[in-house]
Amino acid sequence: MGNSVKITAKVVAISVVALGVFVYKLDVLPSFNNVVSSSASTPGQSPEDEAQQAKMEPFIQCINGVDSIWGERYQIYRGMYADFVRGGPTPNLRARFYLTMHGDRYQGAKTCIAGLEKGIKATPADPELDKAGEAYLQTLRELLPLITELDTYYDQQSYRDDNKARGKALDEQIGSLFERLFSASSQMHKIISGRNLDMQRKMLAAMEKENGKDIWWQTENVMLQARVAVDAIEALSTSGKMSAESVQVVETAYTKAYEEAKAYGEANRPAAGTAKTAADPFWFDIASTADSLALSIKTLRRDQGDGKKNVSRDLDDITRSFNRLVERYNERNQMRQRYIASTGR
Repeated sequence: MGNSVKITAKVVAISVVALGVFVYKLDVLPSFNNVVSSSASTPGQSPEDEAQQAKMEPFIQCINGVDSIWGERYQIYRGMYADFVRGGPTPNLRARFYLTMHGDRYQGAKTCIAGLEKGIKATPADPELDKAGEAYLQTLRELLPLITELDTYYDQQSYRDDNKARGKALDEQIGSLFERLFSASSQMHKIISGRNLDMQRKMLAAMEKENGKDIWWQTENVMLQARVAVDAIEALSTSGKMSAESVQVVETAYTKAYEEAKAYGEANRPAAGTAKTAADPFWFDIASTADSLALSIKTLRRDQGDGKKNVSRDLDDITRSFNRLVERYNERNQMRQRYIASTGR
């Protein structure tokens, strides 16, 4: 039941398509989740890929807009609830499941439901993804009213009137539903991530053909290699094959992409006093976070060579570094898209 559900609240991100979409994963270097989307056409993207990207966006938004928050909140809630039933303090606001948008505490979940309803019906039909999305949608519809009641129950301190009875009943109900929700989310992520990786590789080839390995290509290549690196480390961790040598391979590939982007950026840095807009390349805005990820991977490799100490801490550091990189990329890309939309550039 509720107490048996174990959710790891780390969030790792993976790039989806250039200049626009990023997905995160939900479980620590076991799985991933989070996103920004763009309606702009990607250079060299086929109509089929554009349709597939549009199809996937509402699924990604649910993974990112709901799971990346609720995964963490549910872990906090579980620990606080266990203390609460033993006579400890009431679960506080950090354990609430608010997804506030436009003044509505649960608009994030409602937006996910509406988007997913359309996404499942959208073309091209995708039986595997649509099946996972339907399972997610059905579970979220069941879970949302219970979550709303749960938050209200603790907000109004109703446990003082019924000796915690309704709180215990709600906990039993939401436990199995959260388990189903995260399982469906994991399946959606697994399907989407592989397809996104293929699309991004094709997109990078098209960008190179059109403009060479310019600063936009360098930026997207670093994001792609960051995702590949984290996926590789996840695979090494779960397979038990992690070693200093295996991590070195991952480190070398990612560091190469980062150093090439850094060198290109320095060689082509805009002259001092050059006017900038939000539509301009933003490599220098993410470079420090890309460097932090390189250091985190390097630290893991060093610790592997030093008796495999601090592995859990190192994996957490990689997760945090990767999230910061993607979050920074997403922030700057959203600014860029808003600027382009407002100016018609």
